[in-house]
Amino acid sequence: MADSGAGAGRRDETTQWHVATDVATPGWVEVPPPGNDSGQPWPDVAIAEVEDFWQGETGPEVRAEISQILTAAQQMRAPQEALSLLYWPVQVPAAVGVHVRVLPTVSLALWTEADFDVIRYDGALIGSGAQCVQSAEVAMDGGNGSMPFVSASWVFNQGSDSVVVSVDPVPADWFMHMLGGLQSLLQTLELRRPDGSLFVGEPFDGLARTDIEEWAPLDDSA
Repeated sequence: MADSGAGAGRRDETTQWHVATDVATPGWVEVPPPGNDSGQPWPDVAIAEVEDFWQGETGPEVRAEISQILTAAQQMRAPQEALSLLYWPVQVPAAVGVHVRVLPTVSLALWTEADFDVIRYDGALIGSGAQCVQSAEVAMDGGNGSMPFVSASWVFNQGSDSVVVSVDPVPADWFMHMLGGLQSLLQTLELRRPDGSLFVGEPFDGLARTDIEEWAPLDDSA
């Protein structure tokens, strides 16, 4: 996907919004809607993509685990998703879901009331929006301590439409691996409505422009 661009020139059959982007870093696989396989089953095709950026074939047990992850992601893809992606941060059978959803207008209260840090975000091609990030300690199974997890969304509103780019909760160190790809996604993401009009996010009232680098709040070393 890194060399072809996720969803470039593709029209989603459910939402009928046209979405184009180009994630120029390795490790990203686009998840098509269920039933959109053409010929060879999509998980089989995607396994080859994963092995390509892992630079080597995997064994049968790992391939089976990867196939299960890919199949579940395709089956769980929501109708309102204009684009669904999986990111493989390390060479293990585990991936992080990233979703681009088109929704009726949403309120930032969904994030502020859940104690997310919300700031204005102006680093996206689709206009001004809000960056919503939350970090929390999550207890590990078996009483083996805890691990910091990050949840993140970027929210863009225009008129009666919202575009929400969200990352499934992910270990903080994996999230740091994703930053380059997420930035590339947001900087190249373009959405058009069924009538061809371009979606352009409008600034949220009450969110001041930040003078710091938009990605600084995501970096614990900042």
